[in-house]
Amino acid sequence: MKASPRAGPPRHREADREASPCIWPRPHVSLVALPDAVVSTLAGIYDVLNGAAMLGLTSSPTFAVEVVGEEAGLMRLASGVPFEVQRSIDDIESTDIVIVPSILLDAGTWQKGRYAKLVPWLKRMHARGAVLCSACSGIFLLAETGLFDGNDATVHFGYARAFNAVYPAVLVHPERVLVISGRREELVSSGASNTWHDMALYLIARYAGATVAQELARNFALQWHQDGLAAYIVFQGKADHGDAEQPRHKRAGEVLLEHGEKPDPLLGVAVRVNDRFFDEGVELALG
Repeated sequence: MKASPRAGPPRHREADREASPCIWPRPHVSLVALPDAVVSTLAGIYDVLNGAAMLGLTSSPTFAVEVVGEEAGLMRLASGVPFEVQRSIDDIESTDIVIVPSILLDAGTWQKGRYAKLVPWLKRMHARGAVLCSACSGIFLLAETGLFDGNDATVHFGYARAFNAVYPAVLVHPERVLVISGRREELVSSGASNTWHDMALYLIARYAGATVAQELARNFALQWHQDGLAAYIVFQGKADHGDAEQPRHKRAGEVLLEHGEKPDPLLGVAVRVNDRFFDEGVELALG
């Protein structure tokens, strides 16, 4: 029997959700495996989303999680580790949540069209009500659907320039930990590396309630990255801005680049540069 698509959980009162986190059918999660995927993110998301029942916090699993891919069977991931794809996307008519984990870009670039089956499948799942989520650089695959055009998203700051080059229509914020966009909040992206923790906790709170999310955060020692990612970003501004104020911009960029390689986190503070650079930002960063 074909499952009926859902746009999300029923609108129960928060108190009801806290008392009984499984009062609606378990949301189905399709965790996408692909050869570019990073095993730590893929396996970590799988364990955390299954953690409530695994740790005895709930009497039954909060989610029905499956590892899916273009073909079922063993797949060798980016690190060379084999990982089992439990189900082919050809057999999935609808799902509630799709998650694309971190991926490793070959030579720091993304080539469109490599996943000819996955991209149209992602579009179909979205049209049938699925929430589309990405961890770190997984947004490169999701953005290929065109569904993020004109919407906000985040990506690993190390891939921000590569992402902008391939997807200029997406409003990307690499300094942000978690971005939820779309008309029904169905486009979810998390930023660099371990900020998938924030995405997983957000999904658990959204579908199972805050209490379950808090208990899982405590048991797995997960924390919200409340301070954002700016302090981790190494400044890579333009050396030539092509305007009348170029000398001032160039001097400021050189100062930050000089200090940005030093281990002192205060000197490695990130400064986001668009078309203009503010001297006040340099003074604040360097003291």
